[in-house]
Amino acid sequence: MPWQQELLSKLIEDYNFEEEYAVRCMEANRHNHITATYHLINKKNQRNQYMRDTFSTHKKIEAADSKRDRMQSQGAPKPKLNTIDLN
Repeated sequence: MPWQQELLSKLIEDYNFEEEYAVRCMEANRHNHITATYHLINKKNQRNQYMRDTFSTHKKIEAADSKRDRMQSQGAPKPKLNTIDLN
């Protein structure tokens, strides 16, 4: 099974696995704590990337801001701020 050297290096640094043994395990696709940890972290990274790409709110906020700007440039009233009168 293919593996990424940079993810394996991070795994070795973070979890203090022996590098030579970890590389041998990955090349042999052994079923042990090293390959399990590698694949779980890889899966988590893929899931997080999917979530960022799919559900990113930054794009939606920018789109809403640009739509609001376009509407106001065409004469739409500015939204009123809700204020509380304490008197």
